[in-house]
Amino acid sequence: MQTGDMLRILLIFLGCFLVIKTILSLARRKLKEQFCLLWGVIALGLIISGICIRPTLWNQYVSTRGMAVIVVIGALFVGNMQQNKRDAIVLPDAAQSTQPELQPDENEPALLEVTRENVQSIVRYLHRPQYYHQSYTITRQMGGAASESTAELWVSDTRVCAVLTSAAGEKHLLTDGQTLYVWYASDEKVRQLPVSPDVTMDELTGIPTYELLDTLPPETITDGEFITDDRYDSGRQIFAAAEQDGVRRECWISLDYGLLTESILKREDETVYDALQTGLEILAAGDEAFDDVFVLPDGTSPFQ
Repeated sequence: MQTGDMLRILLIFLGCFLVIKTILSLARRKLKEQFCLLWGVIALGLIISGICIRPTLWNQYVSTRGMAVIVVIGALFVGNMQQNKRDAIVLPDAAQSTQPELQPDENEPALLEVTRENVQSIVRYLHRPQYYHQSYTITRQMGGAASESTAELWVSDTRVCAVLTSAAGEKHLLTDGQTLYVWYASDEKVRQLPVSPDVTMDELTGIPTYELLDTLPPETITDGEFITDDRYDSGRQIFAAAEQDGVRRECWISLDYGLLTESILKREDETVYDALQTGLEILAAGDEAFDDVFVLPDGTSPFQ
């Protein structure tokens, strides 16, 4: 076989390989649609080049043995990259965290090999940071009509401030885990309510928590995998999905921060709810970013 023919076969094979990788990346949401389109165009160009070009002078510069060596070196390089990628997927080290955490359980999985069988166990070992500022865009669809709202969360230990903005107005929630204060921007009359121990802030803000996955029957879990997604502040994500009573729940969870980055609810393959993280700041105790956050409309703080 002439080296020119080997080059054509190599280009066609590489193009087909890129097409398969692009389709898989798009299906698993590892890449944005724009990047998948770009890689698809590149793959198509390689395939067309392999079919159409006639490298008649290639034999004068590269021998058959030389071409074989190039192919072997390329295969070894790609294989080494894949091996390094698998070896590098490790759960975050608790000792490197900037916030105090409990000693890790000796049974906690060290290597992040996420499957539908173990994703509940992995979620169980994730911990939210103690101090952070996070924002979401929430889209709801029902009967062909769509509505969009935003949620801004400030968390400082047990204190939580949430600002929910929708077409109906701006709603404020403030709690220390024992008492809930509620008021609206259009009416600053504060309503004070006791907080039930069974109620979480996620339920009050209407953002499904990923911890719910751990409470579902194992047979309802349909997917579990490790992915990287540049749409989020942290590219390293755990993807998990569950189906129960005709509703499919999909969650993307930041491995680095232990926070929900996106939650999608589907009914009959139609998305009815999508909460997407749009901003995240990891803060520290006493951070000046918390100044004037946990206060009532009159400027007073209900918490001592």
